[in-house]
Amino acid sequence: MVNSNQFDLQRLGECGWIKSIEFRETTPSTNDLAKHLIQQQAGQSLPTDFIQSCPKLVLTSTQTSGRGQNSRTWWAGQGSLTFSLIETMSEAILPLTTGLATALSLTEMLNEVATNIEARIKWPNDLYLKGRKMAGILVESTHWADTNFQIVGVGINVNNVLRDLPAEIRTTATSLAECTGQHYDLTSFLVRWLEHYFAAQKLRQTDSQQLITTCLERSQIAVGQTITLKLPAGHQIQGEFAGLSARGGILLNQSGQQREFLSATLNHNVD
Repeated sequence: MVNSNQFDLQRLGECGWIKSIEFRETTPSTNDLAKHLIQQQAGQSLPTDFIQSCPKLVLTSTQTSGRGQNSRTWWAGQGSLTFSLIETMSEAILPLTTGLATALSLTEMLNEVATNIEARIKWPNDLYLKGRKMAGILVESTHWADTNFQIVGVGINVNNVLRDLPAEIRTTATSLAECTGQHYDLTSFLVRWLEHYFAAQKLRQTDSQQLITTCLERSQIAVGQTITLKLPAGHQIQGEFAGLSARGGILLNQSGQQREFLSATLNHNVD
């Protein structure tokens, strides 16, 4: 494992929430690196050592080609926190509910460290502060040698400054430091998030309805509000937001009928 000047890797390794760390000073994408680490096990009949090393934290100081949902890019500048978590799963789990649990863990942690602001979830995988995007989540899965692997990628604008952001996102993005005027230790930030993450995932496993209810309470849109969804095929539909389904999908009322959407982009002007 490479040493880092930005993170206390020993402290991270001893926090009790993860079993191993893969650190790179620079990498194009932590999710892509996570997939590569899994694929390296090809040729082994049973990747016991790798399985036992999970949950594995894949961490970088600089991510150069981050990915978001629907092949979007994720910009990460100085002060960003970008990482992925590799977990083994005994059964198939819907990435949508995992993403919501991850988003909930971020809101819980952010509302704890910055009591003067309120983090809100934009379905299905973004986090907003003061009406601007400050974090994104990308959940992916892969299967190898009878083992399900889940990769939870997270990008958070922690200590970024707005003047460093690309012009095209300067009016729509923000960072925790910009909202609070404080600077945050990234190791402490990550350790605290890991605690909230595993608590949220436990809630997903033991009381998924409570997870959905809490995520709805933290949503940036209210039930009854008119919203627009852009579907994967490209066309848009409009309707009344009716909540979240048990599968984590968005519920839309249209002409007296309720429809569930598991894959769409929510277009909404944040107040």
